[in-house]
Amino acid sequence: MPEGDEDLDVSVTLLEQDGTVSDETLPVNPLEEDTTILDRTSPAPQIDLDNSDSDSDLSDDDDPISRRWWDEVSDDDVDVISQVENVDNGPNEADDGIEELASAVNTATPLSNPEDNEFLRVPTALENLRAELLGDYQCPESPPDKPPQIRALSQTEIYSLKHYAVWVKTNGTVEAYTMHSEVLACVSNTDILSLRDVKKLAGNLVDFKPRMVDICVNSCIAYTGKYKGLMNCPYRNGKPGSPPCNEPRYRQSTRSTRVLKPRAQIPILPFMPRVRGLYFNKTTSSMMRSLHSFLQHALELVAAAMNKSKVPRYSDFGNGQVHEILRGKLGVLKDPRDVALALSTDGAQLTLKKQSNTWFVLFLFLNLPAEIRYKVSSTFIHFATPGPNPPGDMESFLWPVFEEMMQASEGIWTWDAVDSSYFCL
Repeated sequence: MPEGDEDLDVSVTLLEQDGTVSDETLPVNPLEEDTTILDRTSPAPQIDLDNSDSDSDLSDDDDPISRRWWDEVSDDDVDVISQVENVDNGPNEADDGIEELASAVNTATPLSNPEDNEFLRVPTALENLRAELLGDYQCPESPPDKPPQIRALSQTEIYSLKHYAVWVKTNGTVEAYTMHSEVLACVSNTDILSLRDVKKLAGNLVDFKPRMVDICVNSCIAYTGKYKGLMNCPYRNGKPGSPPCNEPRYRQSTRSTRVLKPRAQIPILPFMPRVRGLYFNKTTSSMMRSLHSFLQHALELVAAAMNKSKVPRYSDFGNGQVHEILRGKLGVLKDPRDVALALSTDGAQLTLKKQSNTWFVLFLFLNLPAEIRYKVSSTFIHFATPGPNPPGDMESFLWPVFEEMMQASEGIWTWDAVDSSYFCL
């Protein structure tokens, strides 16, 4: 670029309001702050923010690249469309240039070739993290040949499961389960399974088993991810010069056995079996489609707003702009059975007389209707840290969550009771 205040000649294709097209060669001063030229054929310019002696003080509002980077431009807002190219490239084909520019505007793509845009490329570190989370998991190319088989339950199993469900909902004690099961067995002339056996039966029927994860006895870390192979806790409490925790992971082995036993563990409940269970039932499978119906209503509101006949009103995630952007721009949540989850964490002191800090991690299924989504029966508690200390590295506790989500991103074959077929979740 010439130094000083020399003008730069550029070829500009002008689209007039009456529909005529003309080619003009205009001088442009590269140092003028009012010049708004967007060169779509080259990468975005790099601005040295640390140079305090720069002749022009560009902010996000003044920078044409920042202002137009992700904005969508409608026909009503644009009267003149300019395409800048090197003068030495020869005459410009007006029609081809306008069509290319219009296509870029409609798709909200700042560059003609997005692959050349470093901003859109996934960092190598993130790709490595994805591969580590995914492990050896691969989604089968085809679903199972047969639908899931449900074996017939005996009368004892049916009564025991019903009794167990009531016992769980009423927060009963072990003694209460035993005494009530004796009464039920006497009335129904049917044996009732013990609490241990009915828990095992329920777990086998739903294929739902907790994952036991080793943690530090001080709740500093969970031995997952980068901590997976460590024998001592390396976490520091964040204070300058503080020593590491260094608590051993396993109990000291005795002469009689060499099996390593962890000093502390937490059960982490997988959420994908819960999702598959929701689609396995016809009633809940229909409820899980409510998010898609909300989106259809949102699209109608957007169309009405474009006609300026109605003002869109937002009441939930399903008819909000975030959902619309995720579907329209990023290509997710297009299938009515795609699942949207909300993850929530919070700390709680469980006792009044003793200082403690226990963290809960729970999931909300945004697919469910809003009137039942936030009820206790619809919320899924993923895990709770034992306390009394707060978790140090929370990401290490969430590592199993990330692993499940990465597997879901590859695809998990799930049976849909409404359509009586498998779909890739």
